[in-house]
Amino acid sequence: MTMKLQFAHQDCQTRAVEAVVKVFDGQPLAKSDFVLANQQGSVAYAGDGTGTDAIRAKSPAFNEWIGKLQA
Repeated sequence: MTMKLQFAHQDCQTRAVEAVVKVFDGQPLAKSDFVLANQQGSVAYAGDGTGTDAIRAKSPAFNEWIGKLQA
């Protein structure tokens, strides 16, 4: 079964998005040293559907932070 989402294009929303995008006109693109390593495997998803198991294991404060965000 496939669910198809349909959205109505509303002029006011389009104009709002364009206004926000124009704020960044002329700004230089950020440079990053971020690189995806060629690794085998896939994301290990937690029971709640998130892919944060590795982060949670390395940073106990992350769990507390996420809990505050979700409260």
